[in-house]
Amino acid sequence: MKLKHFKVEKFDKDKIDHYVLVKKIERGSKVDYISPHLMNYLEKAQTKNYVLKDKEGNSLGLFGEKEDKRDNTLELWCILGEENRGKGLGSRFLGEITSYLITEKDISDLKLVIQKENKASRKIAFENGYTVCRPIDETKDEFRYFGKKGK
Repeated sequence: MKLKHFKVEKFDKDKIDHYVLVKKIERGSKVDYISPHLMNYLEKAQTKNYVLKDKEGNSLGLFGEKEDKRDNTLELWCILGEENRGKGLGSRFLGEITSYLITEKDISDLKLVIQKENKASRKIAFENGYTVCRPIDETKDEFRYFGKKGK
């Protein structure tokens, strides 16, 4: 996966820096919307999981993708380490991965599931051309990619 500003490395729980990143995110973040035990989720979920790094190789967070055969979409998720939030990295990454999947992989049916209370992630989704499609339950909404305005 070639992105302009990021490196994406397949997640491997046996790599010490990957393991440390997961434990750090579990301690410093509210990740209950994925799983109260992030490592268990990464090992058992039917997702392709990756470590998101900057061009210098510093770990920024975790990223995953999962095919949803019920509606033929690719669901994406991303968790940045607490120290990497609020710097525009999430928005830049979502923009780059969306563009990559559409242009390089010819995948256009993309979706995100975002907590209703997660205002920052919702803003990032809107900025990158995603729109709320439907509520999943009382705490989460499904967003779908319909393209950026003006493009």
